[in-house]
This record gives sequence, C-alpha cells and structure tokens, in this order.
Amino acid sequence: MMKRGRSVSLDLPSTSWPLINEAAREAADESRAMREFARRYHAPVHAYVRAITRDDDAAQEITQAFFSARILNRRLLLRADRSKGGFRPFLKCALRNFCVDAFRERSRATAHTAPPVRNADILDQL
Repeated sequence: MMKRGRSVSLDLPSTSWPLINEAAREAADESRAMREFARRYHAPVHAYVRAITRDDDAAQEITQAFFSARILNRRLLLRADRSKGGFRPFLKCALRNFCVDAFRERSRATAHTAPPVRNADILDQL
C-alpha cells in the first residue's frame, strides 16, 4: 500500500510529440527515446492506475503489464496521432481500458478457480 505522506503526481508530463514519434520508430531495446519516455511516464502512469485500483500491488502489476504489452512493443505509441487529439487523454483512455481488461481477466480467473458451492454449504450459512 502507498505510505502516508508519499505522494506522486497524477499529472502526466507535457507531451513531447518528437519523443513519442522517435520512441515509436526505434526498437525498444535500442531506443534512447523509449528509455526517456519510460522515465517520464512510469511514475505518473503508476499513480494514475493506483488511483483507479486503490491497491498499490495491483497498480504495480498492471503498470508493468501495460508498459510491457502496450508501450515497449510500441503498439500504443504507433497509434498516437496528433491530428486526432492530445496524447494525455489518449493515454488515460488506454490505461482505463487496460485496467478494465485486467479486472475482467482477474474475475474470470477467480471464477474458474473458486470451489463449487454446494446447497448444503448455503444452508449451513443460514
């Protein structure tokens, strides 16, 4: 859980379209731009996800998965289009959708692993 007194800004950094475009073009493992993008965005993305989940462990897991599945493979950065609007609203929408998908997946996994409820168990609770 987040410690009292420790605050991380939910504000995403100012958009640098040249940085986003450069990170989108270069291979993630060789990209100075990708490292800079991650340096600028990781903490605010984590704070935003934590505000949604209200659980630091889940937020860390989801943030790592988001960076791995959407940022490092450049998928999200390639879809960012300045002519269609700002990057920050685009990123926030992508994060919300990713969180929803993560919660749905977690719910499905929990539903499949939960032990079956027997009628006798229900009666015992009454």
